Order: sequence, then C-alpha cells, then structure tokens
Amino acid sequence: MSQSKQYAVVEFTDDCSVDVVPSVWLEADKYCSWPPYRTQRLINAVKRCEMPEESWMKCCVRVLHLFGNGKLFSYCFICIIIIIIIIIFIIG
Repeated sequence: MSQSKQYAVVEFTDDCSVDVVPSVWLEADKYCSWPPYRTQRLINAVKRCEMPEESWMKCCVRVLHLFGNGKLFSYCFICIIIIIIIIIFIIG
C-alpha cells in the first residue's frame, strides 16, 4: 500500500512569501526544511515529497493549510501562482 502524500501551504515569516511544501519538510509546524534546488528540480522534489536532508536550510514558517493528496496540491499550486501574479500586478 502506498503512503498518501500530504502537503502544506506555508507562509515564510522572514519575507511573507507563500509556498506549497510536502508536510515531511515541516518540523513542529514552525519550521520548514528548504532544499538548495531551483526551478524544475525544486518542483519535482515537492511533487515527490522528497525527504529533507540535514544540509537543507531551516526556515521559520506559519502553516496556513494542510492538504492530503496530489490533486489538491496541483490546485493549490496553481492558486498560489495566480495570487503571486495578482500581487505583482498590484505592487508593480
């Protein structure tokens, strides 16, 4: 039986950015391990719920919402991209 993938929408408290991360990257719902990857490698790590490594940066976060499957992850990821574009449009 395969393990269900779980994701969280988190706000990074240092810069107020928002992202979707696998719940396995969270520690006590206050910290998130963040990999040194960029672009597609980062997206793949999130989709696969890659296990965090000791070398990853630890970031302070606030958990906004938890999701239990990949379909919700995809929906949430698209919503976050739309929100970012709207914010850039309003600020920029």
